[in-house]
Amino acid sequence: MDIRKWWKKSLEGFSFLGPPDYVLIQKFAAIRNGLKEWRDEMKKKEGENYIRAMEEMEEIENCMESRDLSEEEEWSFLENKKLLLDIERSKASDLKQRARLKWAIDGDENSKFFHALVNARKAVNGIPGLFLGSGWVNKPSVVKLEVMKFFRSKFMEEVENRSSLECQGIKQLSESDKSSLIKPFSLLEVREALKECGDDKAPGPDGLNFKFIKTF
Repeated sequence: MDIRKWWKKSLEGFSFLGPPDYVLIQKFAAIRNGLKEWRDEMKKKEGENYIRAMEEMEEIENCMESRDLSEEEEWSFLENKKLLLDIERSKASDLKQRARLKWAIDGDENSKFFHALVNARKAVNGIPGLFLGSGWVNKPSVVKLEVMKFFRSKFMEEVENRSSLECQGIKQLSESDKSSLIKPFSLLEVREALKECGDDKAPGPDGLNFKFIKTF
């Protein structure tokens, strides 16, 4: 059944007396219950289709071991495989959406969920120790020193004297153009830059947007 039919079905015979705001709350609750029933039926149907497709694919795979498949069997195998991929993709999308929703609700709050994510990230990014010549070392000062030596060796200049490149006839900036690149911005340039900024931009950390700055 289409979700719109479930929505209409959930409001059939709905009757509730009371203040308008309370009636609206009860109507939303009825719609929510109808959507839950629709979701449960769709999940049940999806599970039945998944099991049926798996069984058909197993039967076809067993036939593949003993003989060549007919055109109808090949088509059925590909259709079932496509159905399984669509179901898996739908489940992955649903999990992704649930994770986004949970982060939107609990992510920026000082909650158990937030601290669990932070601690998990620390555990993944942390370096508990290193295997050196003498064995396992977990002293923080020694670990930091070895990490610094490693990256220092990667960014060290290996060639002492590099050859210079000289090209004749290349266009160069004039002295006035060079000085204009490093001179401080004038008040007129700042005003022109502010005029080009949109008024509907998000406010900065001070809570002021460009419309306020342009006006005052």
